[in-house]
Amino acid sequence: MVEEAARVFFSYSHIDETLRDELAKHLTPLERQGLISLWHDRRLIPGTEWDRIIRTELNQADIILLLVSIDFISSKYCWDIEVERAIERHEAEEAVVVPIILRHCSWRGSNTPFSKLTAFPQDGMPVTDRHWQGLDEAFVNVAEGIDRLVREEVPQWRAKKEAGKEQLIGAKTKTSTPSEREGTCEDQAEPPQVTRKQLEECNPAKILYIKNVKDPQAWAYSLDRMRQPESRTFELMWRSGSHGFQTPSAGDLMILHQRAKVTHVVEFLDDEIRKTVSGAFRWVKTVWIPENDWNLLPHQKAILGFSPNYSDGNTHSLKSPNFFTLREAWSRSGEFRLEEFQSHIFQYLTQSEVAIVDEDDLASNKGVDYTQLRDLLKSGAWKEADQETASLMIRLSGGELEGQFQLQNMNTFPCKELLKIGELWRKYSQNKFGFTVQKDIWSSASRDFEDLATRVGWHTNLVWVKEQDLEYNVTAPQGHLPTLRWVEIHGWAIGGENSGHNIYALFEKLLNCLKHANGGR
Repeated sequence: MVEEAARVFFSYSHIDETLRDELAKHLTPLERQGLISLWHDRRLIPGTEWDRIIRTELNQADIILLLVSIDFISSKYCWDIEVERAIERHEAEEAVVVPIILRHCSWRGSNTPFSKLTAFPQDGMPVTDRHWQGLDEAFVNVAEGIDRLVREEVPQWRAKKEAGKEQLIGAKTKTSTPSEREGTCEDQAEPPQVTRKQLEECNPAKILYIKNVKDPQAWAYSLDRMRQPESRTFELMWRSGSHGFQTPSAGDLMILHQRAKVTHVVEFLDDEIRKTVSGAFRWVKTVWIPENDWNLLPHQKAILGFSPNYSDGNTHSLKSPNFFTLREAWSRSGEFRLEEFQSHIFQYLTQSEVAIVDEDDLASNKGVDYTQLRDLLKSGAWKEADQETASLMIRLSGGELEGQFQLQNMNTFPCKELLKIGELWRKYSQNKFGFTVQKDIWSSASRDFEDLATRVGWHTNLVWVKEQDLEYNVTAPQGHLPTLRWVEIHGWAIGGENSGHNIYALFEKLLNCLKHANGGR
């Protein structure tokens, strides 16, 4: 018998909202019995910080239901934020993840990280398949499976989890056995005596490896848990069965990430390896670590330019030809640009400490809520942020009813709002995207629109790029985003007859706003 209601989190695409509601109805009996409590993002209160609340609910859930469809798989937020964190928690035995197959799509095999999990309905047959007499029959099958999970497996899982906590507490009192919790920095060998070193003193070309680290109880390798916080050295752990601990050489740099955040860059101090029954250990020195609240850090994709599709604790070489997600994000004309990635990481992390953690002024004189735009930019969801920017610009121009930007109102467009949108883009892209970035490129291009378009990647090889060819990642050319799709009546039509005139009007307005903000200078 379940002692307290299991918290159930729905991860889904809004395209599938109707199917989600049908599933929720079939789970109502379990909810009424106090066996489960259901949560999805439609229960958010307007005006709240939706991204933070979603992450909190996701981190507190006992059962995470992945409502799988092609729209779910295509959703950047579902995939990069929710699925990644769900799998991390499942593998750490913090939660149970259950794929619910809604519609036919390619989810089996190596296509998804949840393909190895038991899916509902039975045999992974989509609820919309003709195999079922109707949706009710399919969802009854799903509800019965979740019923068994809640009554039989969740109590066993919780008991195992509590037993694990007791073992960890007991382990802390022993000094003769190595810690089995990665990131605790407990029971290590005597640390070497070294001086502190900053990333600025390192060679970017030495950034050669990346590794996922985890500790179910806390952030791994935080400053308050290091044996030598002054020099910031610790023993980096590879759990038993993990690979690649012998690969890095002394002086090589490795990026560490956890909970979808980049939290460290470390330098290997030597080539020595210490092995125990728990795993292998290497001494490293931290050359970059955020000193503020790690929960405020941007999503790892905003820094790396891609989302690692692994959750193991292995060493991943940046030079590996099999590191497909990295190579796809950082290739130009079919050529992988490792040096460009290394330079980007170096510049971002050595310049971004204040920009990462400081608070944003989201106040608006026009009653506009910028929280969603800020959170999308913060998480690196560039395409969704571009769409949100278009909606905000249309609304602020007075074109909400018509559904299009009112260019004739550009002269009266509120400067504070224009500058705020541009500043959020500039800040969370580390000066790569935003209106002011585009304005500066436009000025350096002698205010020639076609020259601007070529420099920012809207016009290549004498051809105006199509909407589907726009780049929504940090590897895009400087100034590529936002796309300014809202300046055209029919969406993305840069290169159209009025594009140059419309963008000229925007940047002239921006120049006047900046001049006014700087006291007329």
